[in-house]
Amino acid sequence: MKIFKKFSFWMTLFASIVNLFHFLGYDGDNYLIFFANPPNWVLEDYSYKLREFFVYERAFWVFLYIINIGFYFLSGCIIDWLISKIKKARSVHLTNNDR
Repeated sequence: MKIFKKFSFWMTLFASIVNLFHFLGYDGDNYLIFFANPPNWVLEDYSYKLREFFVYERAFWVFLYIINIGFYFLSGCIIDWLISKIKKARSVHLTNNDR
């Protein structure tokens, strides 16, 4: 099970749990949904404009959920990529030392 060793999986799972927690109403003051996601910090300044853009309140939250999952997925992919680069550089370095 290689997927369980990927940061992209675990970070996306974390974002999904945060979104589910908020969706079910356990995050009444929206602290977790905003503090757990840095892009929401920037969007908070424009939230009143975004709320006007979306006709339904639920659509606004779905938009934030998608940003949350996307941010954590991309962050996980970047971390996975960096780890693979480090491992590859380490293996090249070890094989060059064997000569």
